[in-house]
Amino acid sequence: MKKRIALVFVWTLAVICIIGLVGGGITWFHYRKSTKVCEQERAIPRIDIDTFGAEIVSKEDYVDCTVSISGTEIDQYTAGIRGRGNSTWAHPKKPYRIKFDEKVSLFGEAKNKSWVLLALYSDFSAVKDRLAFGMADALQTDVFVPSYHYVELYINGKYNGLYLLTDQVDENAGRTGVKEDFTAEDVEVPFLVELDAYAPDEGEEGVDWFRTDSGAYAIKYPEADERYTAEQFEYIKKYITDVDNACKEGSLEKLSALVDIDSFIDYYIVQETMGQPEINWKSVYMYKTKSGPMKMGPIWDFDWSAIGPSTGKTRNAYRDRIEGFHSVNNWFDLMIKNSPEFKALAGERFDEVKETLLSVIENLRNEQEILDPYYNRNHLHWQWFRFWENHGDYYQEVLDWCVARIEWMDTAL
Repeated sequence: MKKRIALVFVWTLAVICIIGLVGGGITWFHYRKSTKVCEQERAIPRIDIDTFGAEIVSKEDYVDCTVSISGTEIDQYTAGIRGRGNSTWAHPKKPYRIKFDEKVSLFGEAKNKSWVLLALYSDFSAVKDRLAFGMADALQTDVFVPSYHYVELYINGKYNGLYLLTDQVDENAGRTGVKEDFTAEDVEVPFLVELDAYAPDEGEEGVDWFRTDSGAYAIKYPEADERYTAEQFEYIKKYITDVDNACKEGSLEKLSALVDIDSFIDYYIVQETMGQPEINWKSVYMYKTKSGPMKMGPIWDFDWSAIGPSTGKTRNAYRDRIEGFHSVNNWFDLMIKNSPEFKALAGERFDEVKETLLSVIENLRNEQEILDPYYNRNHLHWQWFRFWENHGDYYQEVLDWCVARIEWMDTAL
């Protein structure tokens, strides 16, 4: 009996080893094939970062580096690089923030020092952020939309994967543009604020963040070295609280006096089209100049949207949730429920833009064949243990999900 058990164990182990070797061989073959195509065709720009051997281990401390980017005017830039993100920083593939010594324009975008490399690790399709940013861009609302450029990242000569190069969300010109002079005597001050469930873990209440009935809000501008007075802090907190109250009442009149309604509606449409669950607790930005109304945006962080994240316990959690609003007990949900006038405006706007949204989806669908080798190379580099999964299937499923979502919203709104 013992010999039989031992024999079964040996054979089982042998089968596992054979499967592992075959899988490893398949992975290596496809990885090398994709690499060859990527290097020969170079349809996606390459970024080389040289840290002179130093490791990037912190989200706070920059490491000195040089940055070379194919397709830009300057051969090499000097900069610093550090980690970024919350849950995304815990993944094997890390997201980064680059801060150049001088303001630079990358791929024709507005000049700025700080730029972000999104790792796309939780999104096997690698298309969600690009799709959402593209939708917001196509709506042509007068709000800041982050740029979106795929790049292949190399760190110290080693391939590090496919990334989305985008803007740092900040106060500078070419972005939210709220950086304005103000004094300690000013009551009304410009601000950039984020609804962020992580805010209590990252700063001091009453200085870096505050809480209202709708959640915790981190103040992104003015920054810590330019802080306002206690009265100015209360002005920002009261402004957000007043928006809370207007939405609770379902008062379109009061909300319109505080918020640019066009930006509010377009922001909501993109978030709901993408099925974004995080709209309820984080990555919800808003900004205001001293004299103008508050605007919603920019949109940000869509790796959990559509069919859901591609990793972890909540993998593909929203695959079957094409129907039903994903906004729950937030400003947008309250206005849809409590204000027939607002819902009518949202419905009218959706009628205007639904074909535009569908065209963005179709344009990305047509790009898949060109981008596939880059996606596959990235997937096999970081997810080699899931070599049997096909990137193209995820890519198309996300796009199909959003098309079905638009069909449902056309009726719901």
